[in-house]
Amino acid sequence: MNVLLRGGLLCACLASVAGCTATSGNAVDTLWFALRGQPSVVTPERLAALSVPALEVNLGYASALMVLGSQAGARQEWAGTAEMLVTHHGRVTQLVGLPVDPIMPLLPDDPFISGLHRVADGTRVTRLVDYPARYQTGLRQHATSRQRGVSPLEIHGQTLDLLRVDEEIHMPELGFRATNRYWLNPQTGFIHRSAQHLAPDLPVMELAVINPGRSAP
Repeated sequence: MNVLLRGGLLCACLASVAGCTATSGNAVDTLWFALRGQPSVVTPERLAALSVPALEVNLGYASALMVLGSQAGARQEWAGTAEMLVTHHGRVTQLVGLPVDPIMPLLPDDPFISGLHRVADGTRVTRLVDYPARYQTGLRQHATSRQRGVSPLEIHGQTLDLLRVDEEIHMPELGFRATNRYWLNPQTGFIHRSAQHLAPDLPVMELAVINPGRSAP
């Protein structure tokens, strides 16, 4: 089922690119830029020209922009030239179009669903992660959340007082440990910026939401 979902999302991504591109001009890039070590293509001028919600993605050496293609509640699908990124309450739950294609859905009692601004220190959940392209399914991911306090953070010229929450993850089948970081509105829980580890051999993915108050195209 996950493999079919992966294929369906990729088809939907590719089918929607034309519409996204028409709306956002040249603001849609491919994440392959980052994996190939090509220089960043995200400039202040391009960010200022955006009129739709977008996601700035830093992956390894380079940056790219993905445009919000559709939204259903807290679930958002971000489209690039040949990839799609799905976030749920600000956490990446699926990435389609790269050699590493994680599927990591949230649990019904996941702290992201109730809001990280409400999470108690030491809250722990165990999710199941799939890597369909590698035929790896049902890998355990233990995640422990810890609040790190509120501090000012500048995001593209705007300074916000954001709460940082760290998520310590451990995947015992892969011998993988990492710490994801989220910076969020302490009142609403909206995640403005994050640094998320999706797989052991994928660079940390840094995300920043651009134009969060606008509607999807």
